[in-house]
Amino acid sequence: MWTTSPAADTAGKAAEWAERAQELLDFVLVGGPQRRVARIDGKPVAWVGLLRTDAEWTSFFAANPELLRKAKLEAAPDSGSFRFQSSQGTAEVFRHGESLDADNIIAHVAMWGFASQQNEGLGQGFVHVMTSLLVGTTWTWFGAEPKTRAANQKPLPRDEKAWDQRLREEIRAGKDWPLVQVPRETLSSFREIVRVKSWSFVLWLMARYPDNWTRALQALPTDKNPMPEQVEKVFLQDFGMPLQQIEAEWREWARGDSALAKATRSSG
Repeated sequence: MWTTSPAADTAGKAAEWAERAQELLDFVLVGGPQRRVARIDGKPVAWVGLLRTDAEWTSFFAANPELLRKAKLEAAPDSGSFRFQSSQGTAEVFRHGESLDADNIIAHVAMWGFASQQNEGLGQGFVHVMTSLLVGTTWTWFGAEPKTRAANQKPLPRDEKAWDQRLREEIRAGKDWPLVQVPRETLSSFREIVRVKSWSFVLWLMARYPDNWTRALQALPTDKNPMPEQVEKVFLQDFGMPLQQIEAEWREWARGDSALAKATRSSG
């Protein structure tokens, strides 16, 4: 791992966050002798580069024009990351401020190590669970946001407290996104309302069913959009109850006014 930050220990700190994320990933997936229900099939990289400014990003590609040629690009990409094959193996460079290092690195460990091989709608919830558990932030998003947004809908802050508040308001108004539709969301157009519900539901699912929460993510198809009846069938088979009942239990916790919610982070 290398970075353009002047502080000598920046790369070391970033590597430490990667190690912490890997430890948490190992624990939640294969944390005990009775919980070996998932296999980590990560897509490792040989090295990671952390660039801080647009100027550094442009300079990096100017100094490595072969990367643009291989990617069939005429200029440095607009995205905040770029993966390529280096002489040492697969590499990836990122563009963001140092304050986002921890969230970004944790999110990528979660994505590379598990979420990218699972259902996209629920997999993104898992990515945000990992960052919120370790650093209390939800800055790093994978997937494209819809090109259109309701005129009266303001972008939601990338903050778990704001997400909790939005969910409580939606649940109390009966307007939270239907759980049966969450696994049908794709990275090609990932709506904010679905992202927030996925994050909260996966967090609850991991705590409520620590021994088999991964089954739903693994059983649902990753190469096509599952139909609602398929989603319902998977949850019924893996959790022994209808999806509507599971969603009702989650809502009781997520809305923040139950005895269980008041004893956990979801109260408020």
